[in-house]
Amino acid sequence: MKLKGSIFNIEKKGYEKVWKNKKYFPLLTENFNTITERLKDLGIEEVLAFDMISNNWEDWKNENKLRLVIMPICNIINQEGTSTKDFIKGLGLEYTDEMGAIDITTDEIHESTFSVVYFKTRNLIVVKFNPFYNTTLLDETIFSFEVLDIKKLSEETIGNILLEEQWFSNIEDRKRGLTADIVNINSRLESMKEDYIKRHRERLNKTRQLKDLDINKDEIRLKIKQELDKLKENTLIKKLTIKDKIYLSFGDIYINAQVKTGLEINQDGIEVPKVEMKKIYIGNLTFIVGEGKVTVENPSRVDDYEHPHANGGTICFGEVSLKASQHLINLELNKLVKLLYSWAFSYNEGDAYCKIQEFYEARIEDKNEKR
Repeated sequence: MKLKGSIFNIEKKGYEKVWKNKKYFPLLTENFNTITERLKDLGIEEVLAFDMISNNWEDWKNENKLRLVIMPICNIINQEGTSTKDFIKGLGLEYTDEMGAIDITTDEIHESTFSVVYFKTRNLIVVKFNPFYNTTLLDETIFSFEVLDIKKLSEETIGNILLEEQWFSNIEDRKRGLTADIVNINSRLESMKEDYIKRHRERLNKTRQLKDLDINKDEIRLKIKQELDKLKENTLIKKLTIKDKIYLSFGDIYINAQVKTGLEINQDGIEVPKVEMKKIYIGNLTFIVGEGKVTVENPSRVDDYEHPHANGGTICFGEVSLKASQHLINLELNKLVKLLYSWAFSYNEGDAYCKIQEFYEARIEDKNEKR
């Protein structure tokens, strides 16, 4: 039973003896090579047991390899394992403590059977009992792999799944809000007859919006894929990263604007500010799209301003705020990119968080400091 170099993790001190424990793993100790090959054929790249990972669920991150975990300890695990014990007994087995039954309760993205819970965004499979105790439990585990179509997912695929879930969540929140509005409006219609026409039109409008949002997951998934594929081909975007959110940049942003560059003497001999048209460096902005909103980052920001129309990452879209929101909720990512591109190179002194003069003076100071 050669554990070193195998898929069975022995990095933690003492775990080489754990895997060789015939009391807990009689099937594994007698059929090590056969079991290893069966698991490898299923794509398993690492097997862990007990508390080899932190008991804090947040530490069970995606390691970019498909991991199988048995008899774990973390804050989503019910060590009593009542339901799983009943399942084992239903297989005609007499339950023993070495079978290590647990139950799992979680709101995280997952798929499950009576035997395993598959956390696809973590490339993690948790078995709800000890599969290396006997042949029946191992066969049940492997059968679940086939049922759930378990396979290692790439970082981009995981990012797409997380984005889908965010969109689904945003849409469901919006649907609940619209439904609550409709219920409230219906009750008010009964007691406010004189306002009937206005409220009736409002109800029809919200009902129409609700119907427009009532699309299935497959349609949303296809639309996200189409939009992301278009983003990858969008020539406006200089850098694109798709993870749990979408990170995109248009490169260095400059804005042409009139600024005060010094003093001059006018025709009357009076000293007045000298105003010139200048090409002003704003920065290399990164826009972050996700969780139903758009924020912006700028490593060359001036004070808290990433852009004359952005403060602390929050973007002021001005008159096109409603259009930006509609693009987000309708998954119109490429239309949103065009809007962001136009916004990045625009300046309107009337509704700016700060005057572009501040960016001009900050860049002059940067040049002086470099000298």
